[in-house]
Amino acid sequence: MNSQKISRIPKIGLTVEEILESTTDAFYAVDADWRLAYINHRMEKWWQRPREELLGTVLWDLFPEPETVGWKMHHRAACERIAVHWKAYSPNLKVWVDAHAYPTSDGGIAVFFQDITERTQAEAERDQLLSQIAEEKDWLRAILGSIDDEVWIADTAGKVTFLNPTAQKALGLQSDGMPIVEIVNVLEILEPDGTPRLRVNTPLLRALKGETINGEEIIRHLNSGELRYRRFNCAPIKDRLGNITGAVAICRDITEEKRTGQKLKDCDERQIFLLKLSDALRPLSAPIEIHGAVTRTAMDYFGADRCYYCEIEDDNAVIRQDAACGTLPSVAGVYSLSNLPIHKALIAAGQPFTVRDVHTSELVDESLRQLCIQLKVNSYLNVPVVKGGKPVGILYVTQCSPRTWTNPEVELAMEIAERAWAAVERVRAEEALRDSERKYRDLFDSIDEGFCIIEVLFDDNDRPLDYRFLEVNQAFERQTGLLDAAGRCMRDMVPDNEQYWFDIYGRIALTGESTRFQESSVALGRFYDIYAFRVGKPEQRQVAILFNDITVRKQMEELLLRQSEDRFQQIFQKSPDIITIVRIKDGQYIDVNQAFVDILGYSREEVVGRTPAELNIVADDKNCIANVDEPSCQKSKLQNFPVNYRAKSGAVINMLCSTDLIKLGVEECRLMILKDITKDKQLEAELHRLDRLNTVGEMAAAIGHEVRNPMTTVRGYLQMMLKKEYATYREQLTTMIEELDRANTIISDFLSLAKNKTAKMKKHNLNAVISALVPLLQAEALHTGHQLTINAGNVPDFVMDAKEIRQLLLNLTRNAFEAMKPGCELTITTSFANGKVVLSVRDRGKGIPQSVLDKLGTPFLTTKDNGTGLGLAVCYRIVERHGAKIDVETSPAGTTFIISFPTENFQ
Repeated sequence: MNSQKISRIPKIGLTVEEILESTTDAFYAVDADWRLAYINHRMEKWWQRPREELLGTVLWDLFPEPETVGWKMHHRAACERIAVHWKAYSPNLKVWVDAHAYPTSDGGIAVFFQDITERTQAEAERDQLLSQIAEEKDWLRAILGSIDDEVWIADTAGKVTFLNPTAQKALGLQSDGMPIVEIVNVLEILEPDGTPRLRVNTPLLRALKGETINGEEIIRHLNSGELRYRRFNCAPIKDRLGNITGAVAICRDITEEKRTGQKLKDCDERQIFLLKLSDALRPLSAPIEIHGAVTRTAMDYFGADRCYYCEIEDDNAVIRQDAACGTLPSVAGVYSLSNLPIHKALIAAGQPFTVRDVHTSELVDESLRQLCIQLKVNSYLNVPVVKGGKPVGILYVTQCSPRTWTNPEVELAMEIAERAWAAVERVRAEEALRDSERKYRDLFDSIDEGFCIIEVLFDDNDRPLDYRFLEVNQAFERQTGLLDAAGRCMRDMVPDNEQYWFDIYGRIALTGESTRFQESSVALGRFYDIYAFRVGKPEQRQVAILFNDITVRKQMEELLLRQSEDRFQQIFQKSPDIITIVRIKDGQYIDVNQAFVDILGYSREEVVGRTPAELNIVADDKNCIANVDEPSCQKSKLQNFPVNYRAKSGAVINMLCSTDLIKLGVEECRLMILKDITKDKQLEAELHRLDRLNTVGEMAAAIGHEVRNPMTTVRGYLQMMLKKEYATYREQLTTMIEELDRANTIISDFLSLAKNKTAKMKKHNLNAVISALVPLLQAEALHTGHQLTINAGNVPDFVMDAKEIRQLLLNLTRNAFEAMKPGCELTITTSFANGKVVLSVRDRGKGIPQSVLDKLGTPFLTTKDNGTGLGLAVCYRIVERHGAKIDVETSPAGTTFIISFPTENFQ
């Protein structure tokens, strides 16, 4: 049996067999019937069985476990006749293996295994394995020929017996057979430190002497003058007796790896600097402090003599603080750019530029040259910061002597300038936010209604236990009698407070459903009219409460039931709320008070004797108030039930309805009290809209520049990758950069939502602003196939930020053009009425759906496929900053946006 197995061993050349026996890899070969044809001594040790016993045995009789990774890879190599590679844990050998299987010419496969459990240099050993794979010499050449690294094999005489195609191309040789010394003599080899390398140190010659070389690096100086870095792994080839029969060397080109490592090192240093700069800027709260920190840090990093950051105000460059070495004079001050036309033009271009020597540079005005000489500035790096198409700041890094500024220095200066601008904007936004909060507090404390924000406290089962007062206004104490409530819990102050208060506020905190109700507090001895709604994030469990002490009013209502008809009628008629009496049996009105007449516009004669259905007065078709003849509604008692009534004019009015059953003589009637809450609803919607807008604005002010930082880094890397070695990916990289720029534009719109954005308010005429935009609007109308009509009335000047008004008009007209079909007309009208300048933009589109109309101005709300949802949000913020009001009229025939501006000076 053993002789039969041995007879299956293919005839292998001595050199290849010695390679297979000397390798550190375990190796076996199987024929087309999966019988073991060859096993090296390493495989014998792994399997712990002699090769004479194994040869000729079917592999899967030894390892019958199917569907393992190794089983699949063996079959893939055999069936598809391709080389395969896998790494997996071998349960039989109890080690992790790195395996390669190669199809052989006899229909079988050859398999190499490496124990990679503790391997630290997988690539070098993989290449070494590949150089040793062979069943015969041609097969070995084919395998090694596919390797990207250079592979050299030499015999003991120092003659190169094999060079793979990669090595031949790198050495400029078409064949092997040359002595090692001759090959080395035609190469200029350097040590890693740049000194010439001695020929005796050639790795392959040392390997022939028995030395194993791992990861030795050299520098090869090409005829073109280029330096290429190489890493060598060499090992002697030994036979079974340990005699050296040759040597193999694998040489990898690591030039790009070295360059990438250096670039990464430079990037790491840059990122460390930028992180240090961010840490230095984060706690600062004044622009001049930021200017000082930026200029000092940048000056030290660049090793410059002076650094300063100036802000562009009108046509002046304003330097508030600078950093300088030694006794250099300060350059702080105001400089007119009109006196420096060349410099001004370069800044307006928005691109950084450098001057190596002001004495010879053509980029320097003569007046600027004299100023530089006076200030001891011989060379400088200039980085403008451009926002909205206009320069807003400039970072200067200067030197007293001529200096050549590198591209990495320019790129870093650009990042520093952007961060300086963003940090200044952040502190200014924070100051504006604090000012806004002060105004909010003044308003908060000036209203007559009691107001508080509470945090509802729950148990583990979401049952409300108590609530803590977070904020209270000055009217709170007067309305409740509770002193120093902020920060205290209700049960601590009023231990016997009724549970239903906790239940009501707990439900609002959990569901987010706002509620208006009237309820008595026995513990406080008062009766309240309350509107409560959730604020903040849902997980904060916070509820805002706006309330009035209506104890007196409730007492009057109770008195109404006890007084005579005359007294009842007096109260009935004087009530500011609508009061009606409806007969149960036929649903007809018996009486209505004056408030009904005033609010709904019907006369008493038009109403009495008719039903709500006949008048079509209830806007809610399914509301049980309109169906008083139904048994389910006849006996119902309602408290603060929301209902919409339709006035005689057609206007829908939001009401809260409270009803009770009464008897007038023998007739059963329903007494209904309707409170007009239309303005409250509008106020609530406006508060929620402003709250969302303020939240977005605060986010924009707080993190807008932080979002830009990683984007700038990514964009820089993409620009770096556009170099010629990545030319095949230029289109994809360009698309990625364009998308980053688009994201940056969206962030700019996002930042414009900040409530505390600084506006440049000056007196302008609205017609003049529109007139300046007419060519642009006409071009847009022509491009989109629409007509444009301007009806400019006689309007006075008023205080505005002309840039923001232009943005407002562009956003509205762009939306209008997109809403209309080609051929339709867009009309822009200005007028003056009731002390206000009115701007209206009317399109002939299909109108705005009610579901969208209710949410206009909400950030990121859009009906466009490619819209960001920030256009109208920006418009609403601009209108708010101008103290104006925006109204929308829409129908299937088109939509009109009407903006009313106050003409008095608005700050």
